[in-house]
Amino acid sequence: MEEQAGRVSKRIRSVFLLDASKLGRLLSVVESKFKELGGVTQRFQVTMHSGKNLSVNSVDHVLSQDNAVKNPINELSIAVATPDGSSEALVDFDREDSEIEIRVSSPNVKWGSEMFGEIEEQVDRTLVQSWVYTLRGLRTLRFLILIGLATTVLTFIITTFVHDSGPSPQLAQRLLLSPEDVQRLEKMGRAAQSGEQRVAFLFDFHMAQLSALASRARSASPLAQLSGLGWPAVLVALPFAIILAASWYLFARCYPGSVFAWGDYADHLKALIERRRFLWSAIVIALVIGVVGNLAVYGVFQFARH
Repeated sequence: MEEQAGRVSKRIRSVFLLDASKLGRLLSVVESKFKELGGVTQRFQVTMHSGKNLSVNSVDHVLSQDNAVKNPINELSIAVATPDGSSEALVDFDREDSEIEIRVSSPNVKWGSEMFGEIEEQVDRTLVQSWVYTLRGLRTLRFLILIGLATTVLTFIITTFVHDSGPSPQLAQRLLLSPEDVQRLEKMGRAAQSGEQRVAFLFDFHMAQLSALASRARSASPLAQLSGLGWPAVLVALPFAIILAASWYLFARCYPGSVFAWGDYADHLKALIERRRFLWSAIVIALVIGVVGNLAVYGVFQFARH
């Protein structure tokens, strides 16, 4: 905040949501305070996304703008002053940069300080506090670190589910056996005590290899070939992929940043809020609960086995 004799200014960097109600309350407070000095004049400067500028002296003209989704209001500047121009206040809302500037100047220092405080209080009511915008504001390096951690956790979970449930698929492939055959032959080999049992073990071992070779030769369909490439891992990873995709869509599309919430954009914002509620509840939260529940069941199953 910058303070000089008779002048106070401040620049706030934050996502904001300015609707007709909050704008009306801000103007009411400012007009009431200016009337203490004898009178008030107002001027509104509206800048559209297309670059079109509109200068009006009535808030009704501002709220009557279409504020279309493809051509929304980018900036709204509100200038209020006494008729002689000795005292003035400026509030500038910038949607693209998510920035609000407040300036008050008056030869009456006490009045100017009070006016600034009341404007700042009303501006604070427009600020949006959300962890989503905080996360989106992280620098690229921090974002990459988060992605790396998420990938590490995902890899660990997939490895736990796929490889801890039985013999290693790589080992089974080198032996030309299925994981089930490896498990069965391992138990059979450990139990073999006599010479006959050991000969039977070797016979079963080689017969299982021959059967596996013959089965692979007959399995020429694409689906059969893909079945050996880790479908369990794909099925385990699928919920996480859906969660990541839904989260990206939520962050990138359903949180539009700073908004002037009137006209067409007000309806668009309502639709976005409903959409993100659905995505959070029906997809992200439901899948996370499902994954955590499956992990808990898997942990209990592993504990019971031991």
